[in-house]
Amino acid sequence: MTVSIDGILVPQGQEYQTVCRAIAKTSACLPIIPIPVGIIPARNYLKKWLESEDPQNSLTNFLLCGLCGSLSKNHNIGDIVVYQNYIYVSSSNCETQLECEPELLTYLQEKVTPKPDLVKGLTGDRVICSALEKRDLNKTYRADVVDMEGFGIETILKETGKRRLGTIRVVSDDALQDLPNLADAIDEGGNLLPLPLTIAMLKKPLAAKRLIWGSLRSLQVLERVIIQLFS
Repeated sequence: MTVSIDGILVPQGQEYQTVCRAIAKTSACLPIIPIPVGIIPARNYLKKWLESEDPQNSLTNFLLCGLCGSLSKNHNIGDIVVYQNYIYVSSSNCETQLECEPELLTYLQEKVTPKPDLVKGLTGDRVICSALEKRDLNKTYRADVVDMEGFGIETILKETGKRRLGTIRVVSDDALQDLPNLADAIDEGGNLLPLPLTIAMLKKPLAAKRLIWGSLRSLQVLERVIIQLFS
């Protein structure tokens, strides 16, 4: 299948740096756009970017990549997943689903080895820290993984009527272990705050150690995935 990815969207920080490092090891030349953490900041940032006069905004096929959390015992740290659809649940418990672009998800599955699983992704408006809540979300919505940006990005691109999105992510934390509570470590603009992040990690050192280990391992997988896609 011949598909051309025109631009990469990836959460800012370590994920962005990993993707930049991977692309530098290939012959690809395309924009890599760092997006803030969180559905609203990511949506607002991308909308503003698309409305700008930047000539790169004529791009059509986007890849959203990065890390995600597992909501199911079937998906473990380091697993590669391709989103088949997105689900978002508002504060009023209104559930909305979006289907992902079939051609792009097929392309991603065929291009990457080992072949990624197709999943339903839940986009949350906060970090899901509790293992119990993760399992509850899986049971209630049949979602496999969770992130904080995808649904907002997919919505904005679909609204343009001419842009398509494929999403591939790597699982960085499983559904069995609690995470440090990172609620205070992300500001309203979707930026990580170093001091609150450090405090949250120190409050739960074992959980922090697992999170760091899982993130480092998954970032290595993400780098390999990007190299495969663009080599």
